[in-house]
Amino acid sequence: MGSRYCGDWCWKFSRSNRSRKGDRFQEGAASGSLGNVHYSLGEYQKAIEYHQKHLVIAQERSDRLGQGRAFSNLGSVYISMGKYQKAIDSYQQHLTIIKENEDPLGVGRTLGGLATAYKSLGEYQKAIKYHQQQLVIARKIEDRGNEGMALGGLGIVYALSGKYKKAINYHKQHLDIVKEMKQRSREGLPLRHLGNAYYSMGDYEQAINY
Repeated sequence: MGSRYCGDWCWKFSRSNRSRKGDRFQEGAASGSLGNVHYSLGEYQKAIEYHQKHLVIAQERSDRLGQGRAFSNLGSVYISMGKYQKAIDSYQQHLTIIKENEDPLGVGRTLGGLATAYKSLGEYQKAIKYHQQQLVIARKIEDRGNEGMALGGLGIVYALSGKYKKAINYHKQHLDIVKEMKQRSREGLPLRHLGNAYYSMGDYEQAINY
């Protein structure tokens, strides 16, 4: 049903933008939006096609911000497809561009994407490095949401590395931030990771508490 809806909506959207003759900026923006729609529907190959089209148009126009958005979106799609090396390549391109534009918020979140990709490849030291950089930036600009994500990411990687005490420390910090931000629906994730870490250490009483 989602695909049929997108087929109708996307066709009208792309037709509307094509009608603006010579307006490549609008065409690129529309391609990026269509890529996001297909991504949300799980239609990853179509999402890639539209984001790549957005990238080509942005490169034609020397639109660095547009290129950055396209690379970031491609990275997200590749992560979802399990194509982690391609995700890393896309995120690295995005990172270069947003550093040019002095966007610390964007830099922090892209570092988190790189950490996720390296974690999925089993390259835990690189994942830790990028999460730590993400954490430093988040604290510097007081981005509590991204700080929590970095702490949670570090907890996961340390648990995968068998360093459960460090994992617990990071997950507790993540939980504190989620509670501080009154995000009740998100408390379950750090709580579950804490329970798993205590269980892996053989501390079953603490595991039950979480």
